[in-house]
Amino acid sequence: MTTLRRVLTVRDLVLFNLVAIIGLRHLATSGKAGAGALVLWLLAAAFFFVPQGLTVAELSRRFPDEGGMYSWTKRALGDGHAFVCGWAYWISNVL
Repeated sequence: MTTLRRVLTVRDLVLFNLVAIIGLRHLATSGKAGAGALVLWLLAAAFFFVPQGLTVAELSRRFPDEGGMYSWTKRALGDGHAFVCGWAYWISNVL
């Protein structure tokens, strides 16, 4: 039986975040803003998505536990902070 490798590269994480955030709902707004919007998206990718991808890739490599952000926060700061981190992440995705 062949098993799949559980590996996400920085490129995968950056592209995943771009697709999740840009989506179809922002295309009309970006198109209306013109070429300046493309520059802003490139700046966002360079200064937010790439560092975030590097951070998540490194933390996933060091601590391969299930739970992601919650388990990383619990390991570093304890149960209370992990709860707040997980709750804030969940609420931001719901809203």
